[in-house]
Amino acid sequence: MTYKEYKDKHQAEYNALPIFYAFSDSQFIEALRERGLTLEQKDQVTRLGQFGGFCLKKDLPVIKEWLAKPDELAELMKDPDFAFDAFYTEMANHEYHINWEGDWDVLNCFGHIPSSDPDESLGHYFDLCGFEPQTRAAYSKARRQFLLDADSNDWY
Repeated sequence: MTYKEYKDKHQAEYNALPIFYAFSDSQFIEALRERGLTLEQKDQVTRLGQFGGFCLKKDLPVIKEWLAKPDELAELMKDPDFAFDAFYTEMANHEYHINWEGDWDVLNCFGHIPSSDPDESLGHYFDLCGFEPQTRAAYSKARRQFLLDADSNDWY
């Protein structure tokens, strides 16, 4: 599996969840109508966080189950080819070659690195992500290739 295939699969699973978004009263009313509900039946709906997401209360267990399932990414990152592809893709995504926090931005896609962490060393970031030696080597290889590509393609 490539990193893109993993991301596409993950996105498709998320898109299949019974979540809807509304950012105005009219959008909320329309979403209720699409679900066969009226505004008077809004007690059958619950808000998901603070970002405009909602679901029917009866669908909440499906969403919780999906969120609780283990993500295969950590296991996939043990494959050096997959890890190289993932790192290279995120380096391009985060404009690594001109990003003053490039390592933090890229590696934070694969583990939680506090933004206020006083130790900004690459080895420390690898430790926080739980990367094994082959994954660390894949990062270095992806970094070298990305910077070569940035130079040869005048991405600056």
